Amino acid sequence: LICLKDFGEKLESMPDNSDVWIRMKFHNRIWHDLTEALLIKFKGDSRAAKKKWIDLKEYVFDNEDEYQPVFDVWNFANLFNDIFK
Repeated sequence: LICLKDFGEKLESMPDNSDVWIRMKFHNRIWHDLTEALLIKFKGDSRAAKKKWIDLKEYVFDNEDEYQPVFDVWNFANLFNDIFK
């Protein structure tokens, strides 16, 4: 989780706002938030983990049109929905 946070900070400091860096930021946020949700779940707080997952899923679906060419939103949500029931 620390690596993802550090990487995210490095991405934010990048001067180039090309599509590549914007997509890297998107992916970094997804994996950071997903890792947090999984850690919360494995620590036994299923309710908080589900809330974190729902927030992440809403973020991903809100950005679906922009990122669908490089990120399969439906498959991502479908894969992790069962984990956070």
